[in-house]
Amino acid sequence: MKKIVYFCFILLIVSKSFAQKDSFTLDQSVNYAWENSISLKDISLQNEVSKIEIEKSKSNFLPTLAFSSSYNFQSGSIIDPATNNRNTLNIQSGNFALTTSVDLFNWQTIIRLKLSKLEKEKLKYQSEIIKQNLYIQIVQAFYQLQFNKEQEKLIEYQIQNTLIHLDRIQEEVKYGNKSESDLLEMKANLSNFNKQKVDASSNSKLAYLTLQNILNKKDSTDYIFDNEQLFDKTEDLDQLYQKGLENRPDIVQSKIDEQIAQKNIEQQKSGYLPNLGANYSFSSFYTNSNKNPFSNQINDNKSHYVGISLNFPIFNKLQTQKSIEQSKIELERSQLKTHQLEQEYYNLMSDLYLKTNNSLEQWEASEKNLKNYQLSFEKIEDKFKFGLITIYEYLNSKNNLLQIETNNLIAKYSFYLNSNMLYFYNK
Repeated sequence: MKKIVYFCFILLIVSKSFAQKDSFTLDQSVNYAWENSISLKDISLQNEVSKIEIEKSKSNFLPTLAFSSSYNFQSGSIIDPATNNRNTLNIQSGNFALTTSVDLFNWQTIIRLKLSKLEKEKLKYQSEIIKQNLYIQIVQAFYQLQFNKEQEKLIEYQIQNTLIHLDRIQEEVKYGNKSESDLLEMKANLSNFNKQKVDASSNSKLAYLTLQNILNKKDSTDYIFDNEQLFDKTEDLDQLYQKGLENRPDIVQSKIDEQIAQKNIEQQKSGYLPNLGANYSFSSFYTNSNKNPFSNQINDNKSHYVGISLNFPIFNKLQTQKSIEQSKIELERSQLKTHQLEQEYYNLMSDLYLKTNNSLEQWEASEKNLKNYQLSFEKIEDKFKFGLITIYEYLNSKNNLLQIETNNLIAKYSFYLNSNMLYFYNK
């Protein structure tokens, strides 16, 4: 008995755990996608790499330091390093050197550091572009799912309403108050609604799967509609455009490309400038032909070298000049790209602004039309109950009501989709 009770208790817990669902609004869906996006995680890793690149560029200002040593064996007629006289000998010797050098002036090193910082800044806006693309996909999929779910509910309501009338007509056919053709017509209408329900259910499942795949989510989730309206009719198109222009990641990224192109020109021009460097070395050696101890030889044979080098380019086959010309063309291309993106953004905002206003007006008009038709249909339904109109007139009005309700849903979610897109593109 105890085992049965324990088994039932475990079964109850498991069934509850399976029944529980996450509930996500649109904002929560977007945040979840951003937090779990593989592409954004990859950008984060690239950002870490860019930090290292900056540190590498900074380290170019530091001096280099190296230690070298060598072992040598000589045999035959050679100059004895201990006496500087030529003798026939077998000599073993060793050399040691510690060298360091530093660039005192190298303009390319300075520019490379600036370029590394610009590349890191550009990567930041690449992350924003990925977020933007994810947001667009999620908004479209989210509202498509909400539309399909509501359409499915509308059809289910029509089915339940039809079943009520079907039962009533069947009774009336028994008593001869309705014809068999009325009953068959109602059954055909019910079959049509059932077919529409199957299609609507299939569309809902497909829309749900699409959203789940975009979010890379495998557990069951209930997506909740949040009817917050983000559209402010008091702002005109120019205000929205100017407000969003400064924050558009693709436009800002293009402007960074302009700065990079400008720095590339400076880097190429630095090929005309001299490079100034300094170096120092300490060296010593020992040999077995010298009978002094190793430490004494190292101290006696030590030498110091200090030097300054100046490298002044004179002619390098016009490579620097041609590289500068190429970089200037790249700068012009970057500027053209920025202008093109600004124009595309204005066109996009114009389109969204018009669509949002139009869809809002269509939704408001559709709401009024739906309320009026619902009142009219109530009268038609009463007339049908009392046999004042034919079943064909009733079913025609019923189908018209479903179409008006569907059009109202289309207008509603078109507005929410466009207003969310407009809000996102100018924030």
